[in-house]
Amino acid sequence: MKKAVIAVDAGGTKTRVALIDEKKRIVSEIYGPAGSPAATSPDASFSVVSGLVEEMSGRFSGDYDIVCVQMGVSGFGIIPDPAAFERRLCERLGLEVAVNDDGYVTLHSLMKGKGGEWIAVISGTGSSCYATNGRETLLLGGYGHLLTEAGSAHAAVKTAAAEAIRQFEEGEPLSPLSRALMEEVGIDNVYRFKVFFFNNPKSKIAERARFISARALAGDEEAAAILKQCGRDLARWVKLQYKHLSLSPAARIGLFGSFVTKAAFVREALLKDLRDSGYNPEIAEDSEDPIYGAYYLALERGKL
Repeated sequence: MKKAVIAVDAGGTKTRVALIDEKKRIVSEIYGPAGSPAATSPDASFSVVSGLVEEMSGRFSGDYDIVCVQMGVSGFGIIPDPAAFERRLCERLGLEVAVNDDGYVTLHSLMKGKGGEWIAVISGTGSSCYATNGRETLLLGGYGHLLTEAGSAHAAVKTAAAEAIRQFEEGEPLSPLSRALMEEVGIDNVYRFKVFFFNNPKSKIAERARFISARALAGDEEAAAILKQCGRDLARWVKLQYKHLSLSPAARIGLFGSFVTKAAFVREALLKDLRDSGYNPEIAEDSEDPIYGAYYLALERGKL
């Protein structure tokens, strides 16, 4: 019987589950609601990911030998007992299950089963930076928006709102960006930012980063400055990875997440900061879909 791995990408907006065969072909995909415990709760995360995996395995267990389930779960670090969470999934599903932070799986999609030095910069709704020197792996960032999550789409929107509040409190005229952002979210005074931020999920807030990016492209210097700072914040993590892991100039960087890949000001500021600091890493333009990280991890563990 043909072998396959079930790959799970549980994010703060949606959860994607794919069956990937031993030839690295995606046989089938299904989607469900947010599976990140940081966006919902550990119990809700368990319910979402286990339900989707049961659906996928139910469809294909007669045609494939499902050798393991590899999950990449955004916000996995907030679960108090990760080992118990993994055991519960194994018992519920009747399959071997490995659960990692989604960024760790993304790093392996960049590495493609190869050794060497790699850096995965991840910036979408949230942000983090994973790297390896071939012997050890290090995560920087990924603490979530309640602690430190610089360089993300959510951080950009929060920065713009905080600047509007500062302008109001110090008696300055509201800038064009501040007025435009308030109109965009449907409020008429800065106090109402509380309604927007505390009554919407993180992903909904982060969506407004597209508005900031559009303003920047249209010539709004304040919007551009916010995006450039996000790029520099991401560059800081990269430079710290070089320091902590003693990375060489041969290290390759992959960029993942819609914010850093689609917001030109963010990407350009990230790369400029690295060049200005004396780093000139090779950017991996052939990065694969992060879901394939599950396939490479299964290969690494001898499952495929």
